[in-house]
Amino acid sequence: TRRSSDLVHKGSTTLQATVRLYRGGSLIKETTGSYYTTSSVKTFEVRFSQGISLRAGVLYTATSQLTTNGHQTHAHSDGMPSISCAGITVTFGKSSKDSNGSSVSVGQIPALIFRPPTSHC
Repeated sequence: TRRSSDLVHKGSTTLQATVRLYRGGSLIKETTGSYYTTSSVKTFEVRFSQGISLRAGVLYTATSQLTTNGHQTHAHSDGMPSISCAGITVTFGKSSKDSNGSSVSVGQIPALIFRPPTSHC
């Protein structure tokens, strides 16, 4: 998993978050919601309404758009180039959809939650 630094520097806020998942250049799933968070909680979970089946060897891109009420958000800074669980390896890379300086090691998606077909991670 990836860890994140503080999402909100001080206090608490409600954020509007939109998370999109693309396969190649095509949008395959999107979810939007309001999420309450504090500087001590650091992150919040955004889930799609239904699971998504991913295929090996296919490029997927996850994007997030956070809207706050004047609070500054912070990005994690210790991302990993890949992670393995139950024989499945997810490899992270630079995205052409990047518009804010994100990279493999710096960004605002601190973790991915996935369920391998045979076991839990």
